[in-house]
Amino acid sequence: MNKKLSENEIDLTEILLVIWKNKFKLILIIFISLIITTVAILNKGPVQTKYSYKTKIDTILKYDEAEYDRYNTYLKEFIFDKKKEFINEENKITKILEEEYASVPFFLIDKNSLLNLFLDKINENLFIKNIIKKSGFIEKNDFNDNEDYESSIKEFTSSINIFQTSDDKNKAPLWYIEFDTIDLKDAEKFLLTLEQEANNEVKIYLKENFNALTENFEAMKKYKIEDIEIKISNSSSADDILKLELEKKMLISDKKIERLKKIFRNTPVSNDKKFFAGKIKVASSIYKIINKQKGSATTKLIIAGIIGLIFGSFFVLIYDSVRNRARLK
Repeated sequence: MNKKLSENEIDLTEILLVIWKNKFKLILIIFISLIITTVAILNKGPVQTKYSYKTKIDTILKYDEAEYDRYNTYLKEFIFDKKKEFINEENKITKILEEEYASVPFFLIDKNSLLNLFLDKINENLFIKNIIKKSGFIEKNDFNDNEDYESSIKEFTSSINIFQTSDDKNKAPLWYIEFDTIDLKDAEKFLLTLEQEANNEVKIYLKENFNALTENFEAMKKYKIEDIEIKISNSSSADDILKLELEKKMLISDKKIERLKKIFRNTPVSNDKKFFAGKIKVASSIYKIINKQKGSATTKLIIAGIIGLIFGSFFVLIYDSVRNRARLK
């Protein structure tokens, strides 16, 4: 029984002698495994580091908001106020005029209304696509054709996340913009361009909206005066004519819109350098790596060498065993 067991035992000394006798074959196998691994690493190229880039979107400062105080005060007191009572015909006409002013969709300009306009703009897909192209965040030259280029822009646009969160229960929620990038400088350039162009678009909207509202109101005022003149020419009642003349006089002498236009021209909306609807805090951006490379090239080569050693050892042992059997025959 002991003799049979002894015959079946593995002689480690013999194994080591066989491996040593075939050491050049083993070295060759290890060398080939290292070459294959090296070629694979070189063909794969360096792994691009990918970052998750997160930036706060902030309102304008209270100091900047104060630039609109005069405009907002005038709107509240002379345009929005419909509670005044009248005790005579002249005050009755004034009341009617004030109600007509209040029906025009003017709105207060403060940090919250400005931020909402800013957020609306940067949430527009078409606007974002144009900013990507203008900032060079995605280069057209990196693609074989325009279809692939547009597809990449569309994919990135849909991946941008604009969200609101609260870090402190006692503070108002904060807005953030977050996206993935492989180039931190390109991300910064993209956000700076986004901020500049979004503010410019909001400024244009405010100007055009205000001009349209005031022009429409002045046109309606002109038509109302024309209608009064027609009524006066067709009226035979002295009392009615007197009332119509008074109403006409009140309309002509009313200067609220002219004053409002003058005040509006003194707000930051009319100053390219001073106007901001929202601010993207690029300098305080937070980013983190999201695709850490698994193992360095040196580690991969060491693993390849170990695998080559194990495989080579088995190979030379099997090769020696087969050769010995062939000799016995």
